[in-house]
Amino acid sequence: MPKPPWRTARITDVVPLEAHLVGVQKAGYGVNISETESGVCGIGMCVHDGARHPVAAPTIAVPSPRFDHDDIGRYVDSLRTAIAVVETNLSRR
Repeated sequence: MPKPPWRTARITDVVPLEAHLVGVQKAGYGVNISETESGVCGIGMCVHDGARHPVAAPTIAVPSPRFDHDDIGRYVDSLRTAIAVVETNLSRR
């Protein structure tokens, strides 16, 4: 049985959600603007293990009044740096 959309979700139908997720996969990160929690924005990326399986998704959360779209690149760079270290360590296992 399908679940109802999240109450603050921008995307509420499967087809647009799938298209959005293709864009997230291509970009390598996702952005959440007060969709999960009112007043909180987040930028998240996937961590892969040595076999390239997804194992985690760290996120940087920012209060929406302090969130600026122009800062997304800086947040993504920080996440990529941290994730590279984690993935390197995971690949050694």
